[in-house]
Amino acid sequence: MTDASETVGCIEALAFAETPRQVRHRARVLENSVNREAQVIVDLVDDARSTPVPLKAGAFFMHHGLSPHRSVPNRSEGRRIELGLNFIPTLVRTTGG
Repeated sequence: MTDASETVGCIEALAFAETPRQVRHRARVLENSVNREAQVIVDLVDDARSTPVPLKAGAFFMHHGLSPHRSVPNRSEGRRIELGLNFIPTLVRTTGG
């Protein structure tokens, strides 16, 4: 919805170290997070191979649900406004909390 540069805190894609899988998270960790759960990945991820994905307003980034990703803090005076959508088949059911 707005330009997402590295300064504004665009999404970063992290490399898989192995076969894609659900990674463990810990909730209520990040202070002032826009992530509803304020969560972080606690499994090892390869931070050295993160790839910033800057986007112009109106562009989009699509990724698999098991792809590790993050947004870094907004270090600008501007705002980053984005819209996140999840496509989940109707056959999917929760298995935990």
